[in-house]
Amino acid sequence: MVWTEYKDAGKIAFSQGNFQSALSSYLTALEELTCEERRDGSDKSNDKQILLSNVVACRLKIGGEDMATQAIEEAKQ
Repeated sequence: MVWTEYKDAGKIAFSQGNFQSALSSYLTALEELTCEERRDGSDKSNDKQILLSNVVACRLKIGGEDMATQAIEEAKQ
C-alpha cells in the first residue's frame, strides 16, 4: 500500500470513532511517506504536517491532553 491509502484508512477509522485504528494507520502512513521521500528525494513536509496533526488528534481522543502533548513533542523532532 502507498502512504495515501493508509491516510485514507485512518480518516475512515477516525470518522467511525475507532481512534486506535486511525492512529495506527496514520503512523504507518508517516513511515511510508518518509520512505517515499528517501527513495525519490521529494519534500513531503506539508503532507507530514497533516499526518502529524492527525496523530495528535487521535492521541487526544485516546488518552487526553497528556497523550496529545507527547505526540506534539514527538512531532517537533
